[in-house]
Amino acid sequence: MPARRKNPKINLLYQGDYQTTSGSRIVSWLLSTFRVIVIITEIVVVAAFASRFWLDMKNNDLDEKLQQKTAVIEASGKFEKDFRDIQNRLRMFSNLTAKASIPSDVLDNISVNIPDDMLLTSVRIGEKSTEIEGISPSEKKIQQFVTNLMNDKDFENVQIREVSTDKQGLSLLTFKISVEIAKESEE
Repeated sequence: MPARRKNPKINLLYQGDYQTTSGSRIVSWLLSTFRVIVIITEIVVVAAFASRFWLDMKNNDLDEKLQQKTAVIEASGKFEKDFRDIQNRLRMFSNLTAKASIPSDVLDNISVNIPDDMLLTSVRIGEKSTEIEGISPSEKKIQQFVTNLMNDKDFENVQIREVSTDKQGLSLLTFKISVEIAKESEE
C-alpha cells in the first residue's frame, strides 16, 4: 500500500496558461473589479446604516426644539393679543383727546363772544364748521353776536341761517348761525 501524504493539497483552479489568454484576463479583471464594487457598496450601506442613527438623533432634537418654541409662542400669544389691544386703545384715546381739544377751544371762543341776555340751545361742532342755535330777546343781540364772531380770528364765513319768533309765543327770537372754523385754529 502506498504511503499516505500528510498534507494533501488540492487546487481546483486551472494551473495552465491561465493568464496568457485574453478571455482569462477579462475574467480576472471582472472578478477583481466586482470585488472592489462589492466592497465600496458595503461601505456605503454601513455608512448609511450608521448615519441613520445620527440623523434620527438630529430629527428628535429638532422636534423637541420645535415643540418648545411652539409652547413659548402659544404662551405669549395671549400676552401679545392683550398688548396689541392696549396699543389700539391707546391710539384711539390719543386720537380722541387730540380732537377733543379742538371742540373745547371752539366752545370757549363761542362763549366769550355771546352777548348778555342771549341763550344758546345747541352747538354742533364738526371738523370744519359749527352750527349754533339759540334764543335772543332782540335782533340787535343776534347782530352783535354775529359781529363778535366775525371779529374773532378763530372763525370764518359767519352766516345767519334762520331767525324766527319763538314757538311758545313769547317775545323771543330763535336763530341759527353757521360758522366755519379758521384753518389756523385747527393746528
